[in-house]
Amino acid sequence: MKNDYIMDMIEDFGEFLVNLKNKSSHKEEISSVSHDASLGEAGLVGLMLKRMCLEGKVNEAENLLFDTIYEHPEEEYFFVANDFYKELLNMSDDWLLKNNFSREEIGDGMKEILKIAADYGISQDDI
Repeated sequence: MKNDYIMDMIEDFGEFLVNLKNKSSHKEEISSVSHDASLGEAGLVGLMLKRMCLEGKVNEAENLLFDTIYEHPEEEYFFVANDFYKELLNMSDDWLLKNNFSREEIGDGMKEILKIAADYGISQDDI
């Protein structure tokens, strides 16, 4: 049941980001490094987060993500956040435990990202 709740949150967050992207005046692909060979700042942050996670620095990666979003509350970084949490959700419980992270923290992080977006005038209702 808890996983269903998290999956619902991911789907809502994904819809939010798709709608946000459709409203965006940016022409570049920003949701994932795999979409475009050329990387902008958001793409580089995404790569840094992935590398940190591979090194077992998940909490530090999440801190970097939030620091970046607070400094640059731009649409690109909300896509990076979505990718970050989707990748974490695909990890096993054992991997998360080994890296001092939990599914609850993933859900909390996603909620906080949506709150930050709303604080900057980006909401599902506006899209």
